[in-house]
Amino acid sequence: MKPGYVWLGSYPFLKVNLNGERFFNESSPYQFDMNSALKQPGYLEATIWNEESMDDEHLKQYHTLGCSRLGFSGIFNAEQAREQVKINVEAGLLKKADTIEELAKQLHLPVDNLKKTIKRYSDLAHQGQDEDFGKESFRLVPLDKGPYYGAILGGRLLATFDGLRINSNMQVICEDGSAIEGLYAAGNCSGGFFWGSYPDRVPGLAASHADTFGRLAGKNAAE
Repeated sequence: MKPGYVWLGSYPFLKVNLNGERFFNESSPYQFDMNSALKQPGYLEATIWNEESMDDEHLKQYHTLGCSRLGFSGIFNAEQAREQVKINVEAGLLKKADTIEELAKQLHLPVDNLKKTIKRYSDLAHQGQDEDFGKESFRLVPLDKGPYYGAILGGRLLATFDGLRINSNMQVICEDGSAIEGLYAAGNCSGGFFWGSYPDRVPGLAASHADTFGRLAGKNAAE
């Protein structure tokens, strides 16, 4: 698979592991997604959707926050989403197929397992209740017909969760807690702020963290 970035990977489409099996609620925040994928074979997942999933009606229901939103206005409309998908297919980041069997082969997923998973997912969507993982009914779209799209997704290092430790003056500190004279750190290069989680439900948190701590570091350095 060609490496790259697929914006639609942040949307709550069906996601399966490399065995072609669904394993969590796709409406979970994306750090939950990655934590779940880390417990799956190969530490990867595949996201699957079809043409119908990109209708304006459905895209509005997929609305997400922070960096997982699509487009600077908040979400893609159907025309923009399809154009982005076309570009990604041509670049080799996404696979497109008229049948589930063909898509499974392109993604190197077990055909029978993926067919079984998609049938179950579609049945739950028609039923209007996700009995397996509890996804909201308005985010369940049946995958009854193609064309189908899919991509293999993995985690990406976004911020330093546990880097240089600092004190309240933004000074970098040694292991014994003493400050290193003349050395300051702010933003994502300073450790501890995002340790263990990156809360995507608070849009702008990384930027505001960098602005605030950067101002304090500059102020203390100037004094």
